[in-house]
Amino acid sequence: MRKASKRVPETIKRWQRAASRVRGSFRLCYVAGPFRAPTPWQVEQNVRRAEEWSVVVARAGWVPVCSHTMYRHFDELDGVHSEFWLGGTLELLRRCDAVVFVPGWMYSKGSCGEYALGNKLGMPMWFPGPPDEEVTVGVLQSVMACWLLGQPKKT
Repeated sequence: MRKASKRVPETIKRWQRAASRVRGSFRLCYVAGPFRAPTPWQVEQNVRRAEEWSVVVARAGWVPVCSHTMYRHFDELDGVHSEFWLGGTLELLRRCDAVVFVPGWMYSKGSCGEYALGNKLGMPMWFPGPPDEEVTVGVLQSVMACWLLGQPKKT
């Protein structure tokens, strides 16, 4: 039986080298996009699109923060209103270093609020087209490399 290869993909190696230069800290990337929809199936489709982008973000060496997946079944909680969730997601965004906007984000009231906050905070924002992992991973790695050379983590 062959042993599994111990080769680490070049993307991961680059992230490990870069992360070691910033004392082990990780960069957080918020994934913004539509969540609500007329039917449960459409909500699930929105969650799955956000998941796809979360994977791309992770492959670029960022820690994805995706409220879609964290709260996908919480909309049915009694006594917890949408203002609570919208406020909570904005707080998550404040704690992140960058934002990736899932295609179609501009049709979402919540995503428009996230855009306004990210813009106000001067956060780097990325608006990719349909999932093109190679391009997105490359762009996010380039942004991360620039940050790692001199921008401290915000407090």
